[in-house]
Amino acid sequence: MSAISLTNPAVERILRHLLAYGQSLSANLLVIEPSPEDNSQYLVSYRLPDNSQSNFLLPTNLGQAVLTALKEQSKINNRQREGQFTFIYEDQPVYYQVTALAHAKLVLQPINSQPLIAPAHSLGWETPDFELLKQTVMSGQGLVIFLGPRLSGKTSSIYSILNTIKSPQLNITTIEDQPKLRLSDINQIQRQYKVDINQLLRSVATTDPDIIYLNHLDSDLDLSLLTDLTSSKLVILRLQADSLLSALQQLSSLANYDAAIWPRIKLLVNQRLVKKNCAHCLVKGKLDYYTLDDLHNQFELDDTRALRQLDFYQGQGCLNCGHSGYAGQQALFELLPMSEDLATALTQNNHKTKLQDLISQSLATSLFEDAFLKAAKGQTSISQIQALF
Repeated sequence: MSAISLTNPAVERILRHLLAYGQSLSANLLVIEPSPEDNSQYLVSYRLPDNSQSNFLLPTNLGQAVLTALKEQSKINNRQREGQFTFIYEDQPVYYQVTALAHAKLVLQPINSQPLIAPAHSLGWETPDFELLKQTVMSGQGLVIFLGPRLSGKTSSIYSILNTIKSPQLNITTIEDQPKLRLSDINQIQRQYKVDINQLLRSVATTDPDIIYLNHLDSDLDLSLLTDLTSSKLVILRLQADSLLSALQQLSSLANYDAAIWPRIKLLVNQRLVKKNCAHCLVKGKLDYYTLDDLHNQFELDDTRALRQLDFYQGQGCLNCGHSGYAGQQALFELLPMSEDLATALTQNNHKTKLQDLISQSLATSLFEDAFLKAAKGQTSISQIQALF
């Protein structure tokens, strides 16, 4: 892991300023990319603990120079899309994980800083959904699965709910490759390379935890062991998956598969992130004919008359949001309580069409519903929903 040392002093000063500013904000994430509104500038975005955002713009030549410098420092190239580097802030080292999402877009995440953890209820949960999640996690047994694509906010949501429910009476243990944050009053185990997950779980079980968090699904995980654990403990599992069905299929494809796991699943939480409307330049209006027609075609809506009567919101762009109309990110959630019919169908290895029908019937809240609800509240825009789906 290299420390910042550049041959161009001007670029080094700018880079150090960008990183120091992020540390002063306790930013969880720093994104550098070409501005979507002006291709002559680069947009620098800081995601803050409450999911709000701070932005400013760099001229293209400086933005490109900073991107090139970051790639050199973290040893990112066409083959290697991830890397790390060290930055000294107030005489303390800060380690950054760098991910190249596109040729001209980098995401930087401090991996040992201590930013504030946003309260779980502030992340965008609707009250019934949050109560369902909280009751399930506090039930003391079963399996809860958080899923979504990469960088969809799964870890932030899990950390927030753990931070919300923790107490001296609860023994909470996490097993993670690299903890993103240090959580007080929670036992966080950093899993060492090549350590067998099943042996580690058995070892953790001897400490009698009430809740165990696993930050990813190992291909050699023994589902019979997980089934046994979830009979007396609550296990939270984080999965990288694009859909609820895909997450369930990942479990069924494990080498050490055990169909007894299905009734042990209590809840699946599918999460996405969309851009959040800037509160400083928000305007209200009705959807025009062309947008209504696009929604009708995209979502196969039988009737758009109700949508015509609703007010929706869009940021117009201002200095506070870098003229993008957006500031921060908004989480969307889809909740699936495991039903008896779905568990039976999974046990019988029914066809995926049957499984998808049962998933749709069992949903407490769909992504589609949550997305439109948040758009109607002004938290995100209709264009963001169309881009998501």
